[in-house]
Amino acid sequence: MGLSLTSETTILSAVDECLTLRVSVALYTEEVVFRACHRFTDRCYIHLAPNGNGEIVIEFRARSDAGALTATVGEFQNELIDQRVRADIERETRLIRQLIVLQAFAEADIDQEAVPVRSFSSDARSQASLGGSASERVSGTS
Repeated sequence: MGLSLTSETTILSAVDECLTLRVSVALYTEEVVFRACHRFTDRCYIHLAPNGNGEIVIEFRARSDAGALTATVGEFQNELIDQRVRADIERETRLIRQLIVLQAFAEADIDQEAVPVRSFSSDARSQASLGGSASERVSGTS
């Protein structure tokens, strides 16, 4: 019998110094779940598996102190939220970050023969409105 923490996250079992957590991929992307898991690999052993119901089942096994495992899973749930917010901010600010890097390279004195120029997608250029395409600004042509 599982201990329900929220409608999207449930601890399924606590057997043999192991806790199993079920996480909805509708709320947390696979990337967010993996990033959160990576942050906890120094504290416990983690195994992930899809369960076919739009969820990822995460199994936590204690490295040493099994009593701290419940607290670790609670901290993990907070880390899921943190990683979700980071992913959202990354997505929301992607264009401005691309424009800042593009502008920095456009102003830099770079040997054009030594560095191949890659242009950003036409979507990024159309939203940029800095005048000229990305490759034109970097190469100095107009």
